[in-house]
Amino acid sequence: MRGPPGRGRARPPGLESGAGILELLEGLLRRIVREEVASAAHPSDEWRDQSQSPILGPRRHCRAVRRRLAANPQDPGAKRVGDRFLLTPEAIAQELDRTGHKPDRQPAAPKPATPEDEALARVQRRLQKVK
Repeated sequence: MRGPPGRGRARPPGLESGAGILELLEGLLRRIVREEVASAAHPSDEWRDQSQSPILGPRRHCRAVRRRLAANPQDPGAKRVGDRFLLTPEAIAQELDRTGHKPDRQPAAPKPATPEDEALARVQRRLQKVK
């Protein structure tokens, strides 16, 4: 005999309540974030991505990275990590000299994002796609 109608499989221990499920999901989310952080290549503070390049702007910044890497894949001033286009401050200065653009003022220092913040943002974007 199977048991009372309407009852499904027995839940694993600790998952009888909604709180147990939430704890499991929280642990899983923390694990995903740790793995994202561990697997991602995080450049040092000496690199600026396209969102941190107000003088060049994101389009010119990305074009500069593509051009520099096409000319020399081992360029020490340019790097591409995922969807981030990275230049060193020296490379940005070289690009400004190359284009003849002189900045009027120094840009404000960008707010540093921690690797955990970036990984959490990627996970949140993925979760938004699932909804």
